[in-house]
Amino acid sequence: MPHLEEALLESEEFLTEYSVKYPAALSVYEQIIHIVDSALEHSDRETLLSLISFIESEEGYPVFQYISEARYLFRILNILALEEKYGLIPFSCNIHSKQDLIRKYNLSLFSLRRILFALSEDSIVEAEDFLSKNPLSPFAIYIMSKEELICPNSLFFQNIEGLYNPLWNDMEIQLFRQLVTTFTEAT
Repeated sequence: MPHLEEALLESEEFLTEYSVKYPAALSVYEQIIHIVDSALEHSDRETLLSLISFIESEEGYPVFQYISEARYLFRILNILALEEKYGLIPFSCNIHSKQDLIRKYNLSLFSLRRILFALSEDSIVEAEDFLSKNPLSPFAIYIMSKEELICPNSLFFQNIEGLYNPLWNDMEIQLFRQLVTTFTEAT
């Protein structure tokens, strides 16, 4: 019974802390959204990518901690930073708002999950169609798989490579293969 009482006390402490810190985190997140929207509208990648260090800072961390959408945004920003470093087409290509950026992330993630779980042939075809019309970089697939998918396996990665083989250049294919080796389930 003492463990249950400890768990209850920890839950109450978290909820108290949450009720105090969430409004401030939400206010900061609204500022972040404004910056993201403006940076996307003006193709200002430097400002957009500067948000990574802000979210990692003491001031930005509560946003990451208390607002789930901020975690998606943080992953997207890291994808964009890697894509820029390697000169790849950015995840944000042809996107002009935070809302559209998150929507692309969620639809891409949903499509990757459909391929992973292979519940029906129709769902796989629809997912592959979306992903071929909205291509992802090897980094996007890697980060989304690492952070969002449950145990992606070698068949999943083979299917993804088969889908993107006609769309990626040789460097992207090699990069993808190297990234896949970090998944123990896929080797």
